[in-house]
Amino acid sequence: MTLRTLVLAALLAPTPALAVPQCPTVEQRAELSDFARELQGADSPAEARKMALKKVRASHRAVDQAMKLVPGDAELRERQVDLESFEAGVRASKSQAEVASHFSALEARAAAGSCHYSTGEVIAVVLGFVLGIIPGIILLILLC
Repeated sequence: MTLRTLVLAALLAPTPALAVPQCPTVEQRAELSDFARELQGADSPAEARKMALKKVRASHRAVDQAMKLVPGDAELRERQVDLESFEAGVRASKSQAEVASHFSALEARAAAGSCHYSTGEVIAVVLGFVLGIIPGIILLILLC
């Protein structure tokens, strides 16, 4: 099954709104919280950044692929700036706690309200979840 087929199958589920929830679930927020604790427990700030940036790079891959599938999606392009800003914050972090705080802030942002996703954003979120739970959750929140 090709990537395009996988994405189209996910989008053709009952409705895109059912394919991508409006807000992260309690379980997804708990997963994000667990990852933040892992980051805090890393052996060094460099190790915490490496762990976090691995998830952020997967999120970037999902957005890049979504932009190839829906090249005219202006909303997705605009939200890419949020992902780049998130990555810059992680890169600039000086301690494990500071790296973890970026993910904790995402968790707090997730409780802020409802979302509307463009077609490209839905594709990016679905691809994020295909690449991993944390990349999917990052996109679910940042593209909100």
